[in-house]
Amino acid sequence: MFWRRPEPKITLLADGFRVGEGRKQWEVRWADVVRVTAFKRDRLSTDLLCLEFILSSGRIIEVNEDEEGYGPLEDALGANLPGGVMPAWRDHVLLPPFAPRVTVIFERAQTAEVREPARGA
Repeated sequence: MFWRRPEPKITLLADGFRVGEGRKQWEVRWADVVRVTAFKRDRLSTDLLCLEFILSSGRIIEVNEDEEGYGPLEDALGANLPGGVMPAWRDHVLLPPFAPRVTVIFERAQTAEVREPARGA
């Protein structure tokens, strides 16, 4: 008999979500999400849909559709990320099966910081 490590749990929060259980948990605030990339992993007979969240801190959080709470997280993306996510991204990534389809489905607009020139320069 093989022991399989349970997948981390995803829990929606008022301003983001939490991934993990016990001592290994990460909280992600929607405001800290810079980019979300969707892709699939080939598991020989099936594909596994994954989301990679890049945060403003540089941390990368990856979740997949096998994790408890993934469905509600996927449903919450469009309503909680400014400007929403790429329309029909799920079908775009999943079809055709077994083809690599790495797709950026959300990218936060960068705001340029305007600085006045230093006096005497």
